[in-house]
Amino acid sequence: MKWNDVVSLNEAFVPACDIKAKDSNYWKRFIPHKDFYNLLDKTLDMYKNRQKAIWLQGTYGSGKTHATMVIKEIFSRDLDEIKDYVEHSIKDPKLKPAILNTKKELKTFPVILKGSYHIVDSKTFAFAIQQEVMEALLQAGIKHSLKTSFETVLNNIENHPTFWNDLIKTSELQFEIDSDIEILKNKLKQYDSHILKLCEDELRKRDIHIGVKNIVKFLEEASSVVKEYGYSHITLFWDEFTSVLETPNYNDIFMSLQNIAENIKNGNVFLFIVSTGQLILIK
Repeated sequence: MKWNDVVSLNEAFVPACDIKAKDSNYWKRFIPHKDFYNLLDKTLDMYKNRQKAIWLQGTYGSGKTHATMVIKEIFSRDLDEIKDYVEHSIKDPKLKPAILNTKKELKTFPVILKGSYHIVDSKTFAFAIQQEVMEALLQAGIKHSLKTSFETVLNNIENHPTFWNDLIKTSELQFEIDSDIEILKNKLKQYDSHILKLCEDELRKRDIHIGVKNIVKFLEEASSVVKEYGYSHITLFWDEFTSVLETPNYNDIFMSLQNIAENIKNGNVFLFIVSTGQLILIK
């Protein structure tokens, strides 16, 4: 007798959970446990008391991402979409009614981030957030008039094509876009934060400063947009955040993160950070 005659692998098994996966039903396979109930309770408390942030820390493979995916689905879907899961899978007698009651008034707009995004400082940190907010709005079919740092630079290119053609020929940009200004514009239209960073660097070398979007103001404007579509606020779910804090300027990045948590008014934007290693608390 062979082992595969006795034991077989579930066809639905996924060796590593990807928070950006498109499988809309994978989250329902999660089996709640004591630690998850604790996380769920703290998340409810975050939204209820507007504490602004959750920082989930654990070792690799401990189920952080899958748990975060379930939290994201519960609080971003309509009540009728999650009611069956809550009724049958959530066994905690206090949490079940708390979720259902909270969901009558709360529906967060999720923005999913993962990894480092070529982040090296607070500015590229802001670029990455703008990139994923715009992508999330696009995926949700939400029309908006938000202006990002990408549009600011793009408008400058369209208004000063001769200057930018000369800049491209004498900069690192030429290798990234094959010296083609149209490729540069298309990459900015696709919210390529790496390209935007290169544009900013080249302008800075020439002592040219184009106003970029303040990230707190941008997130406030984004939260106003999603409210028109039935969402009560925005939550930034950032998985594998540890890689961001491994950059040389991690203090600058962390201060920017703290600034978002402290200055977004009226609980319009919340943070859900997932990392490995040492736990850092955002108050």
